[in-house]
Amino acid sequence: MSDDAPRIVPAAKLLRRRPARLPAPLEPDRGMRSGWLERADDPRLTAVVMDAVARAGDLATGGSLQLGLLEDADMARLLARHRGDPARMEAAATGAGITVGRAEALADAWVVGGPVGVGLLTGGAAPVIDDDALDAATEAASRAGHAAERRPDHVRLHEGPHAPARLLLGGDRRWYLVGDRDPDPVLLGPPGAHPARALTGR
Repeated sequence: MSDDAPRIVPAAKLLRRRPARLPAPLEPDRGMRSGWLERADDPRLTAVVMDAVARAGDLATGGSLQLGLLEDADMARLLARHRGDPARMEAAATGAGITVGRAEALADAWVVGGPVGVGLLTGGAAPVIDDDALDAATEAASRAGHAAERRPDHVRLHEGPHAPARLLLGGDRRWYLVGDRDPDPVLLGPPGAHPARALTGR
């Protein structure tokens, strides 16, 4: 038999083999940063590859790839990784062409409200219009000490602890409280299954 001839391995021997143990997922800030990527000339390439590494790590630990997000939601997802690091947040905001305040608001909205919260904050997603639910939310807000006004697609809070603000029903049937702050609106706490929970943040 010539040296170039293919090796024949018995099937029984192949079946006895065990797959190698999978390596632990890379942490987002380790691994890729220390090699050629750290010396890349285009920071956009670095951002793309680091995002891919982070997505792979999330998937390996039972998370979701979060594909198919709207632009604002995807930006908020990326910005959320820089919370607590002012230098990185400022650099990310500059790269995105937005203010640091806007970047922080998007990041916070992603953390507490996910894509639905970001969509309601930016207007990328329309709130659910449910007349009975909006009437009940108006009453709940009034009982909580707000001067509440029913609007076609939300409850406007004119006075009270969170005013000025809007109470909106998301596509996940949870209530979100958006504070109309100048210059950037913010999501005020986590959503709630009942409007009173959104108002109290519990």
